[in-house]
Amino acid sequence: MKDLLAERAESIAYLAGVLVGDGYLSKEIFRLTVADWDFAKAFCYALKIAFNTIKTPKLNKQGYWDVNTGNGRKQFEILTEFKPANNLEKKAWLQGFFDSEGSAILTKTNRGDNCFSRKVLFTSSDSGLLIKAKRYLFKIGIDSRIRPQSFGTGHLGTKPMYSLILNSSKKNYKSFLDSVSSNIKRKQKKIEWIIDSYVNNLSESYRKAQKKGAQAKNKKFYNTTFPKLLSIIEKMLQNHDKVTARICYNLPGYWKANHRMKHSEIVNIAKKI
Repeated sequence: MKDLLAERAESIAYLAGVLVGDGYLSKEIFRLTVADWDFAKAFCYALKIAFNTIKTPKLNKQGYWDVNTGNGRKQFEILTEFKPANNLEKKAWLQGFFDSEGSAILTKTNRGDNCFSRKVLFTSSDSGLLIKAKRYLFKIGIDSRIRPQSFGTGHLGTKPMYSLILNSSKKNYKSFLDSVSSNIKRKQKKIEWIIDSYVNNLSESYRKAQKKGAQAKNKKFYNTTFPKLLSIIEKMLQNHDKVTARICYNLPGYWKANHRMKHSEIVNIAKKI
């Protein structure tokens, strides 16, 4: 069982990593607003362990998860001055930063059946922050490099952006997964796919994921989207309206249906309802 003091120190390190990414700290509030529920949940767990602060993520009107807690006693100010005391705290800080600003990208290339473009990276407009992260990665045995990106609209407006990119090797990615990883399942799973992509044939897990995704999309289409489309076309037929492909093109779900079958087939199915 992990020592409670060590777990608290690592939770503080994690929160400090989040703070330099998606976290927000003022004199009055410490806040996180994110799209991933598992990220918000991990943030709440760290708050509980580090500061005995009990919070639950709340879904806002924009569809994001909010976690807000007061900073009236300035108890969270220590996060702004955090310095890791050991490698475990470095790993926790990196995880918080990666949950906020990290990406894992696996893209099929046209150079061969099993050729992929692989990237695990951190992105920020603060090059000094990435230099610090690169130093922490080196200390735990993970090689990386910093590269400038083109000018773009970043978190704080139009600024030059930089990427801290892990050197591409199965060993390096495996070390990152084992040492740092992510609390966000989709990021964690993508790193696993990147590692699996190094085998001779396309990894079974990647094939299963592709198949599962296709099945889920088809299920939603045939259970929800297609019946709604057919209902609209049926009413058009009852009203003796024209149902040409050009007219139907703007109907909700039509282009998805037209990718699966001919226009005439769609209309014939609607006629039989």
